[in-house]
Amino acid sequence: MKARSILIFILTLGVLPFLTGGRPADNADEDYLQCRIREVGEMLGVTIITDQPVRDSWGAISYRTPTEDDELLKYLELVAREFSKYPEGYLRQSHAHTLVLVSDLAYCEQPRAAIPDPYRNQLYLSVNGAFRIRSERYLAHVMHHELHHLTEYSMWRNMTFDWNEWISLNGDGFCYGTGGADAYAEYLAHGTDFYSPVNPHRGFINRYSLTGDEEDRAELMAFIMTDFERPVVTELLQKDQILREKSRLLARLFADFGRPSVQMLVALE
Repeated sequence: MKARSILIFILTLGVLPFLTGGRPADNADEDYLQCRIREVGEMLGVTIITDQPVRDSWGAISYRTPTEDDELLKYLELVAREFSKYPEGYLRQSHAHTLVLVSDLAYCEQPRAAIPDPYRNQLYLSVNGAFRIRSERYLAHVMHHELHHLTEYSMWRNMTFDWNEWISLNGDGFCYGTGGADAYAEYLAHGTDFYSPVNPHRGFINRYSLTGDEEDRAELMAFIMTDFERPVVTELLQKDQILREKSRLLARLFADFGRPSVQMLVALE
């Protein structure tokens, strides 16, 4: 009887964790997460890193490794949904060979929700957003915005290229601001709303678009590609001729990029 009791005790130790949600179940969850990371990476044609340090080109990026598996998995599904809107192979052609999923992302201690690093072919994405903003709408928007910076680098070897044909649409006398970094500083100091689609000037979605022609294009692209925001663009295109011309230029840009048409752009032409 004693030997039988010991055997039952050993079997109980092995089976009970599965019945009560103990450690082996956690391991199963972790295995599922790692499997899903590989699946999404293969689907998009990229490498996805979530659990190791990744050097940046400037030595100025800081972040934490995500610790909440549920948050990471939810963000991963958002990545899969949003980036699958692009043609096959698009991310690699846009120098986004590696997606680095992190928490509390910052550049020179400024919070950021995403940072492109074209020199190392990688895109950092913060699973918990920035500035305490982590809505799905915001996270999706910055994914498309920063990916577009990488796309322009892949074409022009410059993320701040001054595209004269684009700039000329704004009319004589218009000058862009000093770039996106200063807008971050202004937001941190005074809470200035740069991002709401208030159409502050003919041809522009929001105030952030006024900071530079590269930001203007990236913002328009993000509004077009984000499901929550596309209706705003559609409405503005009906009354803003300059925005219509800019959307056509974006569509032509992608034709020149050598990829199949991005459906969202074609629909708005």
